[in-house]
Amino acid sequence: MKQFILILIMVTAFISVAQPPTKFYCTYGGNGYDVGYDVKQTFDGGYIITGSTSSFGQGNTDMYLLKLDSMGQVKFERSFGGLNNEIGKSVVQLSSDSGYVMAGYTSSSGVGGYDMYLVKADKNGNLVWQKTFGGSDWDFAHSLQATTDGGFIIGGTTYSFGNGSADGYVVKTNANGDTLWTKTYGGANDDEFKSIIQTADGNYATTGYTKSYNDVDSGDVWVFKLNTTGDTLWRKFYGGSKEDFGNEIIEHPVTSDYYVVGGTRSYGASLNHVNAYSLWLNSIGNQLHQTLDNTSSSYAEFSSIVISSRSPYVVNTIIKQTFVSFSQQTKMLEMNLGLDYINATDFGSTLNDECYKIISTKDKGYACIGFTQGFGAVLSNCYFIKVDSNLIGGNYSIVSVNERSLSNATIALYPNPAKNEFNLTSSVSLKKIRLKMVDNIGRELSLDQNIQFVSDNKVIINTEVILDGVYFLIINDKALKIVIQH
Repeated sequence: MKQFILILIMVTAFISVAQPPTKFYCTYGGNGYDVGYDVKQTFDGGYIITGSTSSFGQGNTDMYLLKLDSMGQVKFERSFGGLNNEIGKSVVQLSSDSGYVMAGYTSSSGVGGYDMYLVKADKNGNLVWQKTFGGSDWDFAHSLQATTDGGFIIGGTTYSFGNGSADGYVVKTNANGDTLWTKTYGGANDDEFKSIIQTADGNYATTGYTKSYNDVDSGDVWVFKLNTTGDTLWRKFYGGSKEDFGNEIIEHPVTSDYYVVGGTRSYGASLNHVNAYSLWLNSIGNQLHQTLDNTSSSYAEFSSIVISSRSPYVVNTIIKQTFVSFSQQTKMLEMNLGLDYINATDFGSTLNDECYKIISTKDKGYACIGFTQGFGAVLSNCYFIKVDSNLIGGNYSIVSVNERSLSNATIALYPNPAKNEFNLTSSVSLKKIRLKMVDNIGRELSLDQNIQFVSDNKVIINTEVILDGVYFLIINDKALKIVIQH
């Protein structure tokens, strides 16, 4: 898959004189599957990320909270959850106490197979409270926003309540995560909300897809405008005779127009695959324009959109996913507010990369989060990209890849020579660094089935099937010689 980010531009009367910040990327995680789904810039100029991790925590996967400074260095990382699965899909920082609230879903607690999961952490990432919402079936939170009354609005999907197999699901809470009201939206078939925002008038707007109305076979994009108690003010449907869906909705801060991004099989150069799809709507949901990206020869969708703070432009950035040559990649697209294409820039490794969320940063640049299987990842790592205001038309310079420092670590290999196995011990956690083994001409050996974690600081590596010879164990940037002699 290949990903793109779309940018919308509007000329204003001001000229920016700010110096562009440094561009960089960082990766984070351990030896498991680690993914970032949402990122926000924090009050101190750093970043807060939520997602999922199978490298750390108690269960199969845990909700992941990662705090970075402005240059991408880790300030803290935390995991939340039980013995099964938790995923964080959305995060906000609170102005009241600088703490964080994450929304996602859990199969470790609650009353159903999966329940919405809302977690409050203090400014240092320590758990304050956690809440679940849902019924006896599956319920998922996809989007979260702090509201002007101090509470939270959560948008997602429920299989426990409503009229159909799945319905759009909205939960409103107070500042402590206690439920104020819940509402479901939909008909007899599958319906879902993927994104929810509080609008400038204090109400709410949400998007996703519906198979209950209009195109009941393939689905259409739907957009709801809700009042402060969740009652429908209006709803609109968009798309053609095939599959259409919305991933994110934003509101223009001046015009109160809406921009919705997602994918479509109804329009585009080829209807055999999903094409990236964006909509420009006025304040009452009437469609003003739609745009497709026809540069991809296979699957593509826009994942996220943001209006930039930089002047002399207001820039919307969108992440798009495209399936190209059986790999996933990331691209940023720039468009003006009329959805006219401007330019595009590629990012990523030679392996699979995918980004889910783009934000505008205080320095008038952009940051996005997702995952990568490249850059030395064992399975997958969180992938954070920071770019400056010159997103288009410049070289993407890499400043750093985040790795745990081993400069002061004590590392030991024994026995050496080894016969059927050897031990690796370290004074820093081995679950947070990258391990690989190469022979004396640099060919890498797979350790996936041969490595056993005894503790955070000790692993046993089985060498029964490794031929006799001299090998090197690469630990981040350190290389240790090991002799195998059966």
